[in-house]
Amino acid sequence: MAPAAYATLLAIPGRQMGHVQLLHLPPCVPPNPFGPPPSGPPSKPLPPPLKHPVSMIAAHESALTTLSLPPSGRFLATTSSRGTLVRIWDTTSGKLLREFRRGADTAEIYGVAFRFDEKEVGIWSDKGTVHLFSLVSSGAS
Repeated sequence: MAPAAYATLLAIPGRQMGHVQLLHLPPCVPPNPFGPPPSGPPSKPLPPPLKHPVSMIAAHESALTTLSLPPSGRFLATTSSRGTLVRIWDTTSGKLLREFRRGADTAEIYGVAFRFDEKEVGIWSDKGTVHLFSLVSSGAS
């Protein structure tokens, strides 16, 4: 689940092998702070819900092993039981953005995590290795 305020995306395995279902939930209001009410102007109203036409992504041909979202919910990282590829998807369009090869031999992927600024993704497996992949193109800063 994307945990940032107003990020309302939940990614779960789909009914078909290798598919991911995206559930766009209603916006969540950030919690009220403890203590006396703020003395400033009232907070902004909730933003309108975004339209998300994509609800299913055919991510892999084999069974899924990990699904990972950054707090913003903009991206989805998937791995499969083969353990050779990590794929990065755009959650609004459902398009494949990047595909990274962990290795040629099968591995059990233990986890995938996005860097806080969403510029890199890391994966770790039963091979005792950690792989870091850049999500920014070489020409970007």
